[in-house]
Amino acid sequence: MAEFDIDTASSNHALLRFRIFQSERTTTLLRYLSEDIPDIEIPFAVDGKPVTVIGENCFFGHREIKHIIFPSSLQKIEHSAFALCSGIHELVIPDTVTEIFPHAFRDCTGLCGGRVVLSAALKRLQVGTFAFCYMNGVDLALPQNLKVIEAHAFYSAGHFTLHLPDGIEEIQTGAFAQSAVHVEGAVPYEKRWFLDWPGGEEIKDSNGAVGTVSDVTPVQGGCLILTADMPDGPKEYSYPAVGEPFFSFTNPTMQEHMQEDLFRNLDAKDLHRSWARGLLP
Repeated sequence: MAEFDIDTASSNHALLRFRIFQSERTTTLLRYLSEDIPDIEIPFAVDGKPVTVIGENCFFGHREIKHIIFPSSLQKIEHSAFALCSGIHELVIPDTVTEIFPHAFRDCTGLCGGRVVLSAALKRLQVGTFAFCYMNGVDLALPQNLKVIEAHAFYSAGHFTLHLPDGIEEIQTGAFAQSAVHVEGAVPYEKRWFLDWPGGEEIKDSNGAVGTVSDVTPVQGGCLILTADMPDGPKEYSYPAVGEPFFSFTNPTMQEHMQEDLFRNLDAKDLHRSWARGLLP
């Protein structure tokens, strides 16, 4: 077993330098040491030993990377491995990957309008996996084998479409906090779907018009400003709903959540009045 630096040539003839750790059978990439190469092809093996792990912080902060190809030997992507790689526009994770660690792709803001395909073998999305990615316009289908989405996995991840698998068992509190997500598929409220954001939910205003929440802006004291796409255009509402313009959720579970938030938030009426007068930033 040894740790050392190696050079490896990719199919586009770019020479990539890595610090690696090798056991008797496998290779772990510890640190990416090259600079100014936009297209990265991670090697399948080094000296005949397959690359199975991309280590913690391996590519951290390499904003110059635009495109990356993962090998079919890969099994794990560790903590913050690609955090702050803001140039990456597309992620296609091979089905050999069974685990993606917390914050692996945090702040990959280049994914806005891009493409994300996750490994079919994933069963859990861990804390902060796609936090602060602002994946506006992304259409993300979660793997059918996925069971758990941990807290803050998509914290402040933008406005995107999410296709939930039928077998999802748990979505933890705050998994999509400060995001505006349009959910496709049956939302499993009975399986610990605790939303502290109402993005993508359908609402009805006091005139009976129905629309969908498209953006969420936190203000203070646990209150939010919701932007909803209504029949006559986008409109803003304060959450919890305590005054004009008034709204309710068409989903009874979400309406119950809002009533609970209103009961807990003694400042909601004062904050609504401040918002209605234009006094909130």
